[in-house]
Amino acid sequence: MNKKNKLFGLVFLMMLVFISYIVYMYVFRDPDATAFLSHKPDDRSPDRMNAWLGVMRVHAILASMAMIAGLINFIPAVWRKFRLWHRVSGYLYLSCVAVVVLTSGYMAP
Repeated sequence: MNKKNKLFGLVFLMMLVFISYIVYMYVFRDPDATAFLSHKPDDRSPDRMNAWLGVMRVHAILASMAMIAGLINFIPAVWRKFRLWHRVSGYLYLSCVAVVVLTSGYMAP
């Protein structure tokens, strides 16, 4: 295994660990995201809290998809042999990142 493959494997492993951590934290440990929502301003109406929670979930899911799509695009076999998949994955990446940026602005305090 050469140095480039080791680095790719390490990045892939780190990505999987990070996505697993996010899923654990916001699906199993704290599904209502009380730690996240505790940093929000005083306006804590149930409708607003549900909106923040929904936006946070969309943000986390699409950020995970963007990480996976971005990593897939760096696999040489994908962009050499499967041009269409590489292109579709790139569009998926850009779309996910655009929505993640918009949801970040909404979630900011």
